[in-house]
Order: sequence, then structure tokens, then C-alpha cells
Amino acid sequence: PEEIAELYENLKARIVSLGGVKIVPKKHYIGFKAEKNFVDILPQKSQVKMWLNMKKGDLDDPKAIVRNMKGIGHWGNGEYELIITPDTDLDYVMMLIKQSFKKQTQ
Repeated sequence: PEEIAELYENLKARIVSLGGVKIVPKKHYIGFKAEKNFVDILPQKSQVKMWLNMKKGDLDDPKAIVRNMKGIGHWGNGEYELIITPDTDLDYVMMLIKQSFKKQTQ
């Protein structure tokens, strides 16, 4: 749907603006890579799923909107899953993504 395509494009532009980001399409998701993948994204019909490549306990998520995926099979890298809809606060989502980006580029 157009609404989800716009959401993904907006998110992609914000992520690429972090600098030095490569977009790596995979079979089941789209990887965003600095030195290694820091966020993986899967656009779906009514939402966008993303996985942050961080270990449990490393992410500061005051609103508690991410799901711990440790030990649960999923596509993408990392232990945190986040579901985004057109109503989601993208500024907050970018705060989470930036944490993963910084962790991968240190």
C-alpha cells in the first residue's frame, strides 16, 4: 500500500542521512549496514517490521515499544523487534536506530 511505501521511504531517508550507510537487500528483508547491519527492515501490508542489531540490555527504550526476540526465530539481525505503523513516532524510532548505529560504528 502507498501509505506503507511512504513510511518506508521516509524511514530509509532518515537512516541513510546518518552517513556511511549501505542498503543491502536480502531475500526476506532490507539490511542497513555501517560496518555490519545495524537495522533490518521488512515492509509488510499494514506495517513495517524492523530488527535492531543489539543484544538484550544494550538498548535504552523508555517507552518499551521493542520486543525481545532472544531465542525466538526471526528474520534480520539482533535481539530487538519493532513494529512501525503510519501512526508511530518516527523521531522516537530514529532515537532507537541511532543507538544501534552508534554501537556498530564504535
